[in-house]
Amino acid sequence: MRMLFVVLLFIVALPVLSAQEPMITPPTDSQAFALDLYDVIRAEEGNLFFSPYSINTALLMTYIGARENTAQQMRDVLHIRADDPLLNQLVNDYTQLILANNNADKTEYNPERIFTVSNNLWIQQDFALLPTYPQTLTEFYNAQIVPLNFRNDPQGSRQQINDTVAEQTRQRIQDLIPDGIINADTRLILTNAIYFKANWAKKFENLGDKPFTLADSTVIDAPAMRVLSDLRYLAGDGFIAVAVPYDGYQAQMVIILPDDLTAYETALPQTGLPNVHDARLTPVRLTMPKFEFTRDFSLSDALITLGMTDAFDQNLANFRNIADADLFIQEVLHKAFIAVDEFGSEAAAATAVIIGVTSAMPNPQAPIDIVVDKPFLFYIQDTTTAEILFMGRVMNPTER
Repeated sequence: MRMLFVVLLFIVALPVLSAQEPMITPPTDSQAFALDLYDVIRAEEGNLFFSPYSINTALLMTYIGARENTAQQMRDVLHIRADDPLLNQLVNDYTQLILANNNADKTEYNPERIFTVSNNLWIQQDFALLPTYPQTLTEFYNAQIVPLNFRNDPQGSRQQINDTVAEQTRQRIQDLIPDGIINADTRLILTNAIYFKANWAKKFENLGDKPFTLADSTVIDAPAMRVLSDLRYLAGDGFIAVAVPYDGYQAQMVIILPDDLTAYETALPQTGLPNVHDARLTPVRLTMPKFEFTRDFSLSDALITLGMTDAFDQNLANFRNIADADLFIQEVLHKAFIAVDEFGSEAAAATAVIIGVTSAMPNPQAPIDIVVDKPFLFYIQDTTTAEILFMGRVMNPTER
């Protein structure tokens, strides 16, 4: 018989920390993990969007239950910086700081900013966990523990979890758990839901349709928008980058427009992301497309490629810090939503870790014109810590 342990993570664009806030050491190197993962999954066709922060968080909640070589491989792939005795407290402190910086009530002069994080541990009502595992999730991840009857009511359990996730993500993540995932052998499901929505610091002007050149040189019409503002702008070797802040200046979207997209993507693991944070404010007239799309894919092969092999091997995996059972990861799934228009951005994502038990430059005076009319990369970043919260690629802004 095979019992399942499912870890689900739902995300949305996380905000950027204020320069006035005290610095907290990031528990992981988010940029290294983001670029490692991007390098593997960029072979996916079309638009791409994922949350390194979300995937990292879901796997961290799994990592604390790992032992020996399984734990070391996960530690290496996730680029965990903190020693284990400090890790969970750092994760908690980091989350609380981001929450404090990125929630604001709507007033006459200040649009509402929303950032929520919700964690749940759904457990088969008669399955025995080691006491320290749920205690750690409750204390440091603020997880709510909910007993369910996966064995006798898999569909009812699935519906309850999916309804909760939809509510936590304001209906952006629907039916996260498909039919057939929960069955009589399912024992645990971890969920983390994150929702973010914010307006731009300065609203864009709606331009209607403008030309956009696809990778195959086909020209299409795509809804576009424009803003004239002082933005952090950087012209590098074979690319330009510009950072567009959200209201409150706690988060920013960085747009990278390469001369050669494929060459730029190939070099990213070596060159890293551009350091737009230190670029000077420059008058910029930015024209870019609006876009909205959802992407989902399996991360299992990508994580194995990056070196997290034992966790997926039922003969080698060791998650004995979760329960006295032979657990292994069966699948890691990820789904993400992004919407960008003249008002601001909204993002949501979901990661599922399914685990089973086996029985066998210068500052010019005139505005710089930047027209994003061909495929580009973008990411949402915490400006104080450089935390990469979301990362993506737009090949066709009209593709959903």
